[in-house]
Amino acid sequence: MSSLAAKKAALTEGPIGKTLIKMLLGMLVGHVAMTIFNITDTFFVAQLGTEPLAAMGFTFPIIFTIMSLIFGLGIGTSSVISQAIGKEDFHKAQQLTTHALMLGFVVSIVASLLGLYFCRDIFYLMGARGETLKLTVIYMNIWFMGMPLVAIPMMGNNALRATGDTTTAGLIMGGGSLVNLVLDPIMIFGLFGFPKWGIAGAAIATLFGRAFALFSSVGVLYYRKKLLCFEMPKLHMVLSSWRQLVYIGVPAALTGALGPLSAAVITKLVSGYGDEAVAAAGAGAKIDSITIMVLASLGSVLMPFVGQNFGAGRLDRVRMAHRWVYGFAIGWGLLMYGVVVIFASPIARAFSDDPQVIQIIRVYLMITPVCLGMAGLWRIVSGAFNGLHQPMHSASLNIVALLVLTLPCVVIGSAMGGLNGLFAGMAVGNILAGVTAIVWAGLLHGKFERKHTSKQVVQPQTVGSHVAPVIES
Repeated sequence: MSSLAAKKAALTEGPIGKTLIKMLLGMLVGHVAMTIFNITDTFFVAQLGTEPLAAMGFTFPIIFTIMSLIFGLGIGTSSVISQAIGKEDFHKAQQLTTHALMLGFVVSIVASLLGLYFCRDIFYLMGARGETLKLTVIYMNIWFMGMPLVAIPMMGNNALRATGDTTTAGLIMGGGSLVNLVLDPIMIFGLFGFPKWGIAGAAIATLFGRAFALFSSVGVLYYRKKLLCFEMPKLHMVLSSWRQLVYIGVPAALTGALGPLSAAVITKLVSGYGDEAVAAAGAGAKIDSITIMVLASLGSVLMPFVGQNFGAGRLDRVRMAHRWVYGFAIGWGLLMYGVVVIFASPIARAFSDDPQVIQIIRVYLMITPVCLGMAGLWRIVSGAFNGLHQPMHSASLNIVALLVLTLPCVVIGSAMGGLNGLFAGMAVGNILAGVTAIVWAGLLHGKFERKHTSKQVVQPQTVGSHVAPVIES
């Protein structure tokens, strides 16, 4: 195996805006693929009618809760593997990658068994009834049985990102989305001689897409990156690796789960207004995930930018980056709000042919997306706090944004103005959370600047000019 030179990411130098935009474009590949994966099933299932679409609306919060938990473990995976690569401990990086995939498998099996056992009870408590409950259970039973196909490629892609190769990870996600996109209409509607499986076909197509991602990521890790080892694992070494992964990943996972859990509570409130409202709100949430995608990608690149500059003592660049992000997020949010307002009617008709559902989607798009900029902003700031090595501030901001501000606003809005008031409450809560994030970040920056005014910050050691052969240019 030949050694290749590592490319040093000079995030402590150069124009801030240009640097962030360049990083943002790279991250968008993966996020575009993830968003396509999330909306494909909804679009095709919507053609089956209101009840199947409502069933998809009920699955959304639970799937995202589980995915957030796995994503948190993925953050831990990326962190510890990148540290091993930075120390040029290639064998350790191999062990950590292999043990991470093992952990993903174990976690997915446990989640699968629990999900299958409690599936009907979960969605009954969320408000699903009758045919909608039946369809929801059908979809999720298949999804739970395929949990390893969901968890393992997520862990694998985070291992790829640890090497600095975000492009390959994004292409793998894109390939999985393409498989899902092609198979969805075939399996849902019974094209080309296939049986018409309806909503079950959507779940099966999703698992085929995930299977593509699994085999692709594992293949790249083994053949190209040489990051997998098949030596007989020793229990104490596996447990040691898992402790490292969990130590970093669990806080991130628990914090990440707050959003989907809040969405589940909101879905429960929306279900009180009927299946049409659930179907419309579910479609609206998918549309939101598209419009906020750029800000989600920006949050992913800001964390390493802040981390490198904070480590170098460049608190001036950290503050300037935050200011640049504030302007970009608000500007992007207003632009996207204008787009969805102008095209609200055709967007709504693309998701349903039920007049009542179309009307509710239109109302949703007229009210809720006004907060997109601020909704993205507080999430970006929360991630940047991790770059400042302040995970408690990150977790606290998430708790305040979701549990102290957004959910109470939604409950109050629903009580005062019905479904429209509920949508308005979502917007107001996110706007308040964005303002809170700006103030919080300013106070934290001031604290660090006062702390470091009288002493020089020691710069962390760089990775060096030579890294293990897992790094490819």
